[in-house]
Amino acid sequence: MPAGRVTFEDSIHGLCVDAAVARSDLIQENGPKQIDFTTDLYRRLDEALAPEMVIASSSSDLTMSKIQSACPNHPD
Repeated sequence: MPAGRVTFEDSIHGLCVDAAVARSDLIQENGPKQIDFTTDLYRRLDEALAPEMVIASSSSDLTMSKIQSACPNHPD
């Protein structure tokens, strides 16, 4: 992928998370504001991403400490 190019994935269901994020520098989560869904999504991302990868969130209605409890490789 050329430098500076932005791509979007509208779903990771049915896709290999590794393939969807393999060439990424930053992951921006914009999932539904449901704690169980978001925690599972973060768990899956945490397993697939290198520890230095940034996972950004738009989940202002959810408690980040609860979400991050599923992310031992991305605790911050």
